[in-house]
Amino acid sequence: MNRFLLLVFCMFFGGCAHHPAPAPFANKTPYESRWWHVFRDPLVDQLVHEMIHNNVDIKIAHIRLEKAQTIHKKALSSLWPDVTIVSKINHIKEG
Repeated sequence: MNRFLLLVFCMFFGGCAHHPAPAPFANKTPYESRWWHVFRDPLVDQLVHEMIHNNVDIKIAHIRLEKAQTIHKKALSSLWPDVTIVSKINHIKEG
């Protein structure tokens, strides 16, 4: 009975162990890793392509990210000194 409980305990908590991502998928977004190519199914490729290109939420998130990056650049630019160069030429007619 004790061995059975130990086996059940190991099986139950063994599934909770953290396993690092396989090397081809490490440090990549799901789209960059192209995980769906494992299936080698043109229909799945087409569906994922349509999903990514027609997903309004992703487009909105991308626009918000670009806006945040622009605001960040503008905020950082205020830390640099302003340099202004003015040139003035006067023409005097002698007569």
